Parts: sequence; C-alpha cells; structure tokens
Amino acid sequence: MSKKELSQILAEKHNLPEKEMIYIVALIISEFKNAMLENKRIEIRNFGVFIPKRYKSKIGRIISKNEKIVIPERNSYFFKTSKTFLDLLNDNK
Repeated sequence: MSKKELSQILAEKHNLPEKEMIYIVALIISEFKNAMLENKRIEIRNFGVFIPKRYKSKIGRIISKNEKIVIPERNSYFFKTSKTFLDLLNDNK
C-alpha cells in the first residue's frame, strides 16, 4: 500500500478531504523518520515495535573475485509484531 492509497482509504472512511489526509499521513511518516534518525524505539500498541539495531563492521568476501572486503557498521531497524496482532493474523487463515 502506498502513501497515496492509504490517504485515499482514510479519507473515504472518515469522510475527510483527500488532500488533508495526504498531509496527515506525510506528517506521521515524517515523525517516524525523525524518531528513527535519533535511534528511538517506536511502539504502536496492538500492532508492533520498531527496534533500532546497530550492526558491527565485519569482513565479507566477493566470491567471484576471491577478495575480502570490509562491510562498515550500520544502523537498521527490526520490526517485532505485537502478540495481539500476531494472534489476529494467525486466526484469519
């Protein structure tokens, strides 16, 4: 689902102008990005948690050239689904 599709669905369900919903969805995504840039944990009750994770630098290989390369450390996020939502997903088979 794209931002535009999400905005359209929300606008229809809540009887609001689509342009307003596009703005609201953009604001929410912007706040998520800001929190992630600050390495903050983001928890949405009954949905899941975005947990920051730091990967250490390591040595990798390019097999075709038989070369060793250094893979630099990096930040990423791990998403853990809440038990409530996971149960709901598994009950709807």
